[in-house]
Amino acid sequence: MYDMDYHKQMQLAEEGNLDAMYNVASYIIWGDQSSPIEPEEAELAVRYYTANAENGDTDSMLDLGAMYLEGRGVKKDEKIALDWYEKAAALNGRRACRCIANYYRYDVLDDGTPVPTADPDRLQKALEWYRTGAERMEENCIYELGDYYRKGIIVRKDEEKAFELYSQAYEICRELEQERYNANDSYSDVCFRLAECYHYGIGTEKDLRQAGFFARIAKDETKKRLDDGDMYGGYLYPSALKEWQSIMTEMEFSS
Repeated sequence: MYDMDYHKQMQLAEEGNLDAMYNVASYIIWGDQSSPIEPEEAELAVRYYTANAENGDTDSMLDLGAMYLEGRGVKKDEKIALDWYEKAAALNGRRACRCIANYYRYDVLDDGTPVPTADPDRLQKALEWYRTGAERMEENCIYELGDYYRKGIIVRKDEEKAFELYSQAYEICRELEQERYNANDSYSDVCFRLAECYHYGIGTEKDLRQAGFFARIAKDETKKRLDDGDMYGGYLYPSALKEWQSIMTEMEFSS
């Protein structure tokens, strides 16, 4: 999307084309997250997203929610963010479940880094939404549900169940179009988790070759996102790099 003819899309957006409005808004807000957004551009993005949202587009609702959750181009307001997420969920927006669940599961720092909460009430609400999303085959919800079982977060610890969920999420990512799973962090996140499982024998037999395969994907994908200015999508890069290096070292000494 970010390789589009921006001027052409802007012209179409000014003519009222909703798809072009969405593309322009997304380019403004998410095209380079390492740079601040000019107020007039942020205002334009909100207007274009809102026009799409009023037409029932759940992706625009979720993008508006993300803007308010992160304070990206607007004043940070978690209540407004949740309102937009819930509107999308009411329209059965597939990704809305993950957004609401992650809203409860994580606090987002000013640099975009998600930090898990320890609040039991929020953890329970997140679990309920992850389960709903998993029923809708939403890959992020599936692997986050796996984290609950892997770590025993308000559920009985079950590492084999966690590994099954991670594997299921990975298969869904593989089935998605290349541009789709590169447009979110699910692919790299689930690969990182599978790398850990194979590296340390979590829920499956230890397999350094498989661990290296998944760690390399996680490392490369998160680095790509970081280089593109996506701080949220690239936050995992240092951990993925460290995991890959650890696996490579272990493979070298075991050969």
